Amino acid sequence: MARIELLVGTVYGNAQDTAEYLQELLQAAGHQVNLDTDPQLEPLLTAPPDLLLVCTSTTGQGDLPDNIVPFFYQLKERFPLMPQQRFAVIGLGDASYDDTFGMGGKQFEELLLELQAQPAVASLTLDAASAEDPFEQTRRWSEQLLQAL
Repeated sequence: MARIELLVGTVYGNAQDTAEYLQELLQAAGHQVNLDTDPQLEPLLTAPPDLLLVCTSTTGQGDLPDNIVPFFYQLKERFPLMPQQRFAVIGLGDASYDDTFGMGGKQFEELLLELQAQPAVASLTLDAASAEDPFEQTRRWSEQLLQAL
């Protein structure tokens, strides 16, 4: 059983809904999942989880949602190298925004890689403009994640 910290960046609730669905899937598989919409850096450094999982939407011109911005900048400013930390990212966006599509998730992935954290699986980007069911995409992705755990 893995201890998973699921960090959520959300504005309108789509990332929150996706994260809650993912939490249910992971818990059903026997993992301990803490969903956090107001993450703080210090607890993660003091007691690192087995997996750091980020689920975030993208706002404005490729920006992160306000609720997760402080955590992102804590990571960026303190820059704690995390070579033992495994992570995974789900980014939400709208492909009609071209250059900024899914940038919230991409920003987190890039920063975690700079911090030498190790990706557990390839990131997932969900497109609000797509006809494909985001929960089905998340379920399929979670199967890969569960195998990696």
